[in-house]
Amino acid sequence: MGAAVASPCCAQERTAMEKVLEVRKQAHDDMIFGLAVFPDGCRYATASRDRTARVWDAAFGTEVLMLKGHTDWVQGIVIFPDGNQLATSSRDKTVRVWDALTGAERMTLGGHGGSVYGLAVSPGGTWLAAANSDKMTYVWDVATGKELLQLKGHDDYVYNVASFPCGSKLATASRDKTARVWDAETGKELLRLEGHTDKVYGVAVFPDGLRIATSSTDKTVRIWDADTGFELNRLLGHTSTVPDVVVFPDGAFLVTASEDKTARIWSAESGLELQLVSSASGKGIIGPRVAIFPGAVKRIATVMKDHTVQTWPVEV
Repeated sequence: MGAAVASPCCAQERTAMEKVLEVRKQAHDDMIFGLAVFPDGCRYATASRDRTARVWDAAFGTEVLMLKGHTDWVQGIVIFPDGNQLATSSRDKTVRVWDALTGAERMTLGGHGGSVYGLAVSPGGTWLAAANSDKMTYVWDVATGKELLQLKGHDDYVYNVASFPCGSKLATASRDKTARVWDAETGKELLRLEGHTDKVYGVAVFPDGLRIATSSTDKTVRIWDADTGFELNRLLGHTSTVPDVVVFPDGAFLVTASEDKTARIWSAESGLELQLVSSASGKGIIGPRVAIFPGAVKRIATVMKDHTVQTWPVEV
């Protein structure tokens, strides 16, 4: 799956932003729990403990939309592949689908048995998966709002979920110290990834679908063979919990965000740390969520402890 191409609509603004990295002036009223970048790279979206999700102009950090409707913390957010819709998850036990241009709520998906955490959408945008504190992952038909599957097997909270590029499989991360791979059509558990010694928070599938990355409270990030479950590499360097891991579109690099107030970029092949983004830069204290911008110029975004988002150049 190739990298998304940036829209020319924001090329000029991007150039200016690459020259000067400014701390965002507009902010949520509380902590940011979720972060996602639109396919064209011109906007990003955030989910917050202030019970809102918001859409921002990526060049200037100005608020474009505020999405209101959840009655508790908004904990996860995902952008649909066409960029026309986004979905949010909440501690209010619902998932909501929104029009990404108008902010209108299109659908509410209820029936969850607990707090809803991470979200994933299929490559074709036809189904939506939601990780849940009731130990299950729910899969929904986006067109009808019908529940398609309940993925059962984890022994504790499911924190995150990721789709394979083919759309036929899902990967989940859980507080039970495992990650698992599931058949997206039947709900059957296909593979169990065991080795982390504490909660597994983050999960990401490589663009070729052959590897999976996971991040954990045990301070490590691990790369696994997606067919055999064999651990291929272990990324060491963070000094606290690593809630988030994202794979670059070319599959050559990963970026992680940690509660040690750093984001780090790694070689997927060697496992070596290539770049450290830290609060020592003077831009503020980095929070534990990260996202990647599409396009030829590699950039990442991190949430900050002051409830804003900051953009950083990738120097690898």
